[in-house]
Amino acid sequence: MFVTAPTGAGKSLLFQLPALHLALTRGAVTIVVTPLIALMVDQVEQLEHVHGISCATYLNSSITFEERRDRISRIQSGEISIVYLAPELLVSSPLESIIGKRTIGLFVVDEAHIVTTWGKDFRADYWYLGDFLADLRRKGRRFPVLCLTATAVYGGPEDVVKETVESLSLGNPILFLGSVRRPDIRFDIRRADPKTVSCGVKAFKIRKTAEAVRRCVEKREKTLVYCPFVSQVEEVYARLDPKVRSAVRKYYGSMDKSVRSEVQESFREGRCLVMICTKAFGMGVDVKDIRNVYHFAPTGSLADYVQEIGRAARGEGMEGRAVTDFLPTDILYERILYGISEMKQYQLAEILRKLGVLFRRRGRRGLLVSVDTFSYLFEDREAENKVKNGLLLIEKDLNGSYGFPVLSVRPKTAFAKSYVNVPLSAEKAFGKLYGRHAKLLDDSAVHGLPSPGRLHGTAVVNSGRIYELDMEKIWEEGFQDVSFLQFRNLFYGGGLFRCKNGERLSPRLRVRVAYCCDFSEAIRRFHFCLTSLSNIFRAYRPAGTTFTAEDFKNALLGSKAGTLIKPGFSGVLLDMFVADPSRNRGFRMNRDRLRFVASRRSPSGGETVYRIMNSGYLSMTDYLLRLAQQCAPGKDGIYQAFIPSGKNGSQPERIRLLCFLELFGLATYEVDGGKNTGIFVRVNDPEKLIQIARGKYTNRLLTEIRRRHRSSQELMLKFLSGDFTSRQRWDMIEEYFLGRWQPSRPAEGV
Repeated sequence: MFVTAPTGAGKSLLFQLPALHLALTRGAVTIVVTPLIALMVDQVEQLEHVHGISCATYLNSSITFEERRDRISRIQSGEISIVYLAPELLVSSPLESIIGKRTIGLFVVDEAHIVTTWGKDFRADYWYLGDFLADLRRKGRRFPVLCLTATAVYGGPEDVVKETVESLSLGNPILFLGSVRRPDIRFDIRRADPKTVSCGVKAFKIRKTAEAVRRCVEKREKTLVYCPFVSQVEEVYARLDPKVRSAVRKYYGSMDKSVRSEVQESFREGRCLVMICTKAFGMGVDVKDIRNVYHFAPTGSLADYVQEIGRAARGEGMEGRAVTDFLPTDILYERILYGISEMKQYQLAEILRKLGVLFRRRGRRGLLVSVDTFSYLFEDREAENKVKNGLLLIEKDLNGSYGFPVLSVRPKTAFAKSYVNVPLSAEKAFGKLYGRHAKLLDDSAVHGLPSPGRLHGTAVVNSGRIYELDMEKIWEEGFQDVSFLQFRNLFYGGGLFRCKNGERLSPRLRVRVAYCCDFSEAIRRFHFCLTSLSNIFRAYRPAGTTFTAEDFKNALLGSKAGTLIKPGFSGVLLDMFVADPSRNRGFRMNRDRLRFVASRRSPSGGETVYRIMNSGYLSMTDYLLRLAQQCAPGKDGIYQAFIPSGKNGSQPERIRLLCFLELFGLATYEVDGGKNTGIFVRVNDPEKLIQIARGKYTNRLLTEIRRRHRSSQELMLKFLSGDFTSRQRWDMIEEYFLGRWQPSRPAEGV
């Protein structure tokens, strides 16, 4: 069954009442898949404290092992029958480990539009739900599935309902399409003439937003203020008068979790009147007395906009307002947000190529692939989701193109393999504690650190012996007072195990490298490439010189190294030299010798410009070359080593070296033992995979995603720039969600 109903309509009741009935009459459990921890906590607390219902709980990464074990025990015994959890936990764990032998009475997908929207972007595990449900059915389980959402388009070229039904393999479900219209919310969209903005677009937007906040505080009206970027949240907040600021709070995803929780409660309970936030705030937070929702600029599509304004006027008899001071350039902010997170065709083609290489090298159809193996394609913080998302886009595209699954992709548990260096002085004590969950490995590799004046650098060996660990068993037996996420972070932070003499057991990554030519020839070519790069950066060094990514690409392709760099990878290569200002604000005293480029985006939303901030490019060639010389292959043609993981979230130097080698087509590397998820890939048709991987691959699904995004921007621009009444705007929204309004045609009645 698929149900759409407006925000604040009480959709949760549609599964909570049946869940209670199923628990009382059949002893069945209801699984509720929901996207946010805040939403889980809010619904469970509402059931307990408002309705006196104690048979609901949630499972997520924030609870300790003891709490998790206790809750699972109560689920399996029948004491708890409504279980909220995120898809990441559900698809990576056997369902029996959670519910035991109990019957599934109902399976609920809350906020179901996320399956094909977030699932194709930053929550890839939502896209695995269909395969998960299919596996349960193959095992003989039979249960109804209920999908609920306020914002899913039905019909037309952007049919989210149809896509979700197909993704979850629901067949021919019963559809209930409720109206999205909220007559209790009126629109106040004040369109500004760009010609009258004399102070600059950015200053104008900040001033107008700060004025709106001040008016809401003076009128004592509870208000949400949405900004596309964190920087805008901070700048608007800083612009406020101190007296106004005392009634205002900030909220965005990168804030500490405890601070976010405190801010959320402060807003809910009325201790603050105005919340200035990114789109990270809102979903699952039921605040009844919000009067206004103000937008600095759109944060997403029209569906996102309707979700956000729908948080107003949830209290009985209230009237809400959706307000913005609109300039046509406001659409650029969302375009930038999309561009930052957008998957690229060359990234998918490279994932596919490397899968072909790994298959040929390993010689088997079942591949357990580490996310870190593709670290050269994505930023560290987004790599896990991007690799999952990329593999799924490839799997589904090939399935659609050839009519059968060339690849099958499944996520694995949080630890595929983990390695640790055990100091010799602590080996005996370590063996007594964890020996039954540890396997001693051979590590004969000698590593090196680049040293001035020495041809091959300083020889380095691991200070102890390398063991492979079963981390889940160790967590279950010895660290029950912390959550699995906390345990994992302690391990990779080096703070989990301590020896009596102060030495530590330190995590290791296993790297395996295969060169694409003779090692000495690879070193020669690498030297050639680095020299070309250094010369390019030297040309940009004069004080005040800035350049764009396109400038760098043209310079690179025009150099002698341009014949070696893979197509489309110039931007990835440039990013490897860009410093993170949060780690390094001075740039001239940078501890990371390879991060000597600063980047800055134009305040008006234009393209990013770059500048050389120190002379790191002068030593770059010598440093990387000496590091590469330490990675000579063994007799089997493979270089293997167990290296320390990066500190404080930084990437290990040797991994960065391997990224350079891969980008220049000189080597292919694998990494395992890291904190990212392992992904299982089954190659069902090896010949087809190799054939496609060697050709020029374009993913049709990604092409369609881009088309939809362009259409979404055009539609949002038309909605906000037109002179319409509130009734006409709701007509347009209703037509849009019925698939009948597109940018190229007017809505009925408008």
